[in-house]
Amino acid sequence: MTGFFEIFTANLAALTGPLWRLLSTYPVPHLSFGMLLPIPLIGAVYMALRHRRDLGRFRFWAVLRLLAHPRFFLHKSHGLDLLMLVVNSSVLVLLFSMAIVSTAAIHALMMTGLTGLFGAPSPTTLAPALVAAIWSVGMLLAFEFAYWLDHYLSHRLPVLWEFHKVHHSAEVLSPVTNFRVHPIDSIVYYNILAVIKGLAIGTLSYLFGAATMTLDVWGIAGGITIGASILSHMHHTQIWLPLRGWLGHLILSPAHHQIHHSSDRTHHDRNFGHILAVFDWAAGTLFMPPKQRPKLKFGVDSIVNPRHDLTENLVEPFYAAARHLTPAMPQSEPAFEHALHKAD
Repeated sequence: MTGFFEIFTANLAALTGPLWRLLSTYPVPHLSFGMLLPIPLIGAVYMALRHRRDLGRFRFWAVLRLLAHPRFFLHKSHGLDLLMLVVNSSVLVLLFSMAIVSTAAIHALMMTGLTGLFGAPSPTTLAPALVAAIWSVGMLLAFEFAYWLDHYLSHRLPVLWEFHKVHHSAEVLSPVTNFRVHPIDSIVYYNILAVIKGLAIGTLSYLFGAATMTLDVWGIAGGITIGASILSHMHHTQIWLPLRGWLGHLILSPAHHQIHHSSDRTHHDRNFGHILAVFDWAAGTLFMPPKQRPKLKFGVDSIVNPRHDLTENLVEPFYAAARHLTPAMPQSEPAFEHALHKAD
């Protein structure tokens, strides 16, 4: 009986934990309600700076209108965002949690391989603070590269694009669009992230040993995490906040990511990064946003009349991906999708 109770409480925690963190105002979880609170203030400050020569033109309600206009929040696209939030934050966490590659296993293999090639690691003579800084920068770059690589492959490989297309089918953007992700898309990302993190941890451990002091002593790493989370939420808003020049080559602003979501073919396959623009810059996939917001249309141009139906967006990508893997499959639309269209 005790074992059953432990299993039940563990599963309950797995189901409710993500939703609780989302509603929490404690600013540590990456996707928490607390990360949404500064967005109107940041938008207001930016727009006030834009109108600093004529502050009489600035209206704070204009910022709120961009974030909470009924045209966005009553759109069917936003309705699917909310449904995907519930699905991805609860039930499917249990179904797919065992499909993740072990970062610890990759770390151990990397350490074994480097030791076999170059011998046992020597203790570092660097100061602990410098080791901590190297670890922090190394892990940040590893995370960003994993995100960039997964995003790049999701656009370039047709099989992966069928799942990633669910995210890009959003016709309006809001912070909730962060959750409009097919579970397979997430699984691929988490596996790529586990491999890259394992390789990075193994390499850093071999070269410098375990960091004996973290930058959290000064709150630097925590501050970077909070800032990155807020910026990530702002990527899926209607606020046009462009970073240009050298800063736009280093950091992906909300304007960068809005261009990434644009259905304009000149914007396709650009700005794959999460927070940093350095990998897009190096790979030639960086598209610098203009100072003034162009007229953007969001969505996938090959989808003429998106239904924003939960069942269709969860199931149809499997069929579409299978058509790429087995060309002999019929190219007609799936039977369930045909039935849905007929019901309309």
